[in-house]
Amino acid sequence: MRRTPSNVRSNEAVAYARVSTKDQEREGFSIPAQLRLINEYAAVHGLKITETYTEAETAGHTGREAFGRMMNALKSPGTCRTILVEKTDRLYRNARDMVDLNDLKVEIHFIKEGRAVSEDSKPSDKLVNTILTATAQHFLDNLREETRKGMLEKARSGLWPSSAPLGYLNTPGPNGKKIIVPDPEMATHVQRMFERYSTGRFSLRQVAQLAVDEGMRFRRSTGPMPAETVRKMLKNPIFNGRFVWDGVEYEGSHEPLVSVETFDRVQEVLQCKRAVPLRITEIMLAYKGLMTCRHCGCAIVGQIQKKRYTYYRCSGYKGSCHEPYAREEVLDQSFSEQLDLLSIDDEVMGLIEDGIRKLSEEGETDRVGAMNEANQILRALKGRQELLYEDRLEGRIDTATYDRKAVELRRKTRSAEERLAALKNPSRTRGTERPHSGTLELARTASREYSRRSGPEKREMLDYLVSNCSWGDGRLDVEFKHPYALLAVANAEYRQKKAAGEPSDGLCQLWYPRRDS
Repeated sequence: MRRTPSNVRSNEAVAYARVSTKDQEREGFSIPAQLRLINEYAAVHGLKITETYTEAETAGHTGREAFGRMMNALKSPGTCRTILVEKTDRLYRNARDMVDLNDLKVEIHFIKEGRAVSEDSKPSDKLVNTILTATAQHFLDNLREETRKGMLEKARSGLWPSSAPLGYLNTPGPNGKKIIVPDPEMATHVQRMFERYSTGRFSLRQVAQLAVDEGMRFRRSTGPMPAETVRKMLKNPIFNGRFVWDGVEYEGSHEPLVSVETFDRVQEVLQCKRAVPLRITEIMLAYKGLMTCRHCGCAIVGQIQKKRYTYYRCSGYKGSCHEPYAREEVLDQSFSEQLDLLSIDDEVMGLIEDGIRKLSEEGETDRVGAMNEANQILRALKGRQELLYEDRLEGRIDTATYDRKAVELRRKTRSAEERLAALKNPSRTRGTERPHSGTLELARTASREYSRRSGPEKREMLDYLVSNCSWGDGRLDVEFKHPYALLAVANAEYRQKKAAGEPSDGLCQLWYPRRDS
């Protein structure tokens, strides 16, 4: 008969139930089913359940919270010494758990197996318990190995074998295997994170914060994403169509969210640490760091007063400067007027597009030649892949070498395929029919669109269009970036000559593009 401390009521017990997978719940091993069995058993044997511990996670991994709480409770003086559980593999699945419970000198009732084990059990009963525990551990070890093999085989076939990363969703594939597809709600946010960081102007925290401000939501946290988490995300090749599994990189069959070019540019920024850290308040100040004072050359800085009004002034770093404060609204109007220098009328738009069409006809030969070259590169890469595969089949190289070289070849192949696709699509290729349509449309509507945008959007637009800006005596001077600088000069000359009544033939020559020499 088992010994019970005098301060413990012998009819008290705790219940423990666990499921490790959704499949087990569907197969009748749900927690409610286990608890019904335990409660019925307790009622028949006159046991009072004082505490119930349940959890839905694998027992093969550390971190079973309910099991740990039960162990701590049983260590306290005066607690009951009986555990009711459905069967062996619901309670422990390794020898360590069995030893820990034996040290507590508790009595365990394995209800479905019709047996109970305590420190007073016969040696034969203890041996049976040890064998059943070892069998459970062997089953778990074998399950782990089979799972690992299955996931590795899935990775080798180009399928991501785990939970989908942010920006993707897990979904059943055509053959029943789970695949990852772009998340229609989050994929765009992930793409913008890569695009912003690739410019080198944003810090890791800013990239995450801007994504949250635009509606991005993280799965495991409602707070800001830590900078190190953002770094790992931007370094993860899965967004570029590749992934690393068990230390080996594979070419994925899923749809990439970012191009090879953007991903590589992000890696360069991360490696060279070229991202300039701007404080969030600086992002709110659309013109901070964009202008210098025309009088002394110092930076024009901004500040918010009374939480409503934004002013800009010379920093006075080189000494006192008499340049007065300027309201942000004044600068808004000044920048809008400068952007109006890019605005071209319908007649000019037609002239430029006609010239570009003529130029694209001349460049068609170059495009065809580039396509032929890209096709040759692709054929060479595919030939190298076939030779590599033959080397592996013949045993001339090992698996690790094959995997490493195969990934590199697939990466080069994909880059060449992207280049060929761009050449085949005139809308994406420089030198074809409308390569500057986006540039022209932006120039045409810049002033109007600028007035409609928010502070951060205005800054993003200015960073794209202008470089050196100076402010002084209520006047703004800007230098446009290429090719907008040429457009601004030509447009100013066009307006001047048109106002002077110059014949249209002379005006047309201003807008005909020339091929680079």
